[in-house]
Amino acid sequence: MINALFQKLFCNRCEKRTSVLEIEDVFRRRLALLATIIGIIVQIVEVLYNYILKQKELSIINLFILSVLILIFLFFKRFPTKPIAHILVLSLILKIVPLVFFFSETLFPWIILFPLISIVLVGIQSATIYTFLVAIYVVFILSLKREYISPYQVQFYFEVGITYFTSFVIGAVYETLNRFFYNQLKKQAVKDFLTGLFNRRYFEEILKWEIELSKRYNHPLSIILLDIDNFKKVNDMYGHQVGDRVLREIADVLKKNIRSSDIAARYGGEEFVILLPETDVEGAVKVAEKLRTQIQNLKPNGIEITASFGVTKLFGDDTVETFIKRADTALYQAKRKGKNRVISLLK
Repeated sequence: MINALFQKLFCNRCEKRTSVLEIEDVFRRRLALLATIIGIIVQIVEVLYNYILKQKELSIINLFILSVLILIFLFFKRFPTKPIAHILVLSLILKIVPLVFFFSETLFPWIILFPLISIVLVGIQSATIYTFLVAIYVVFILSLKREYISPYQVQFYFEVGITYFTSFVIGAVYETLNRFFYNQLKKQAVKDFLTGLFNRRYFEEILKWEIELSKRYNHPLSIILLDIDNFKKVNDMYGHQVGDRVLREIADVLKKNIRSSDIAARYGGEEFVILLPETDVEGAVKVAEKLRTQIQNLKPNGIEITASFGVTKLFGDDTVETFIKRADTALYQAKRKGKNRVISLLK
């Protein structure tokens, strides 16, 4: 029930094939919208409270902040997420600045919450700057306003300072752990756990993007599809642990023999795929031949391993499906012609 609620609030249009990066962007934007709505509600309550108690100065300040938040809400769709988050933090600073100047202790609850709120909205780096500036401002204003500070006030300001620092530390720890777990989740979402290569889902996302770029700028794009020959026999004769080792060693061969701009992924059980931007079919065949030789020379546990390769290039009328299918057809021909070979296929 809780998961369904969060899904509806933060990512109700997310599908199973939605990437982690897309989900994060949706989540951040919904979080900023939720913060704006909560801010508007809080400000309305404060304005009504100030009006009932006839606190004119506080009413004016809170009305101004309320108008800023309403403007953010009205034009929310026109701005990117990051500027909105920073405006929200700046609006909270606008709330703190005049009230500390005029009313001293009135706004200390907001001051204490400021580090935590800013870290959640804009991240630890920007929040550190904002938190430091607000702390310097508060100390400066209080030092100007107080010629004499009683022991009680010293204790009060000390407790506020400690709580302010604690709020920042809690926010920083939360953000650091959140970023760590997010990075781990992102790795798991885009990487194959066994080989360390990209997984099929992430590869297909990159493939769409690379095809668009290739067509837009008329740059060559080639693809290599390779399949380990007789891999089922390896698993049957030597066990899945040896089979896993074979997969890892072949993945290492791919990593060491392609460029940093190339994208290699585990496409299926014993099938791998390599996308080669800025590479024509002749260049892709050379890469495939090199990989074929390297794989043939592996011999893990003394086992002879070979692979078959299908190579093709992108044409102007290609889709993701036709591009992959042609490479798969070339791979099938390599299998039929005796395996351990490279076949390139054009239209």
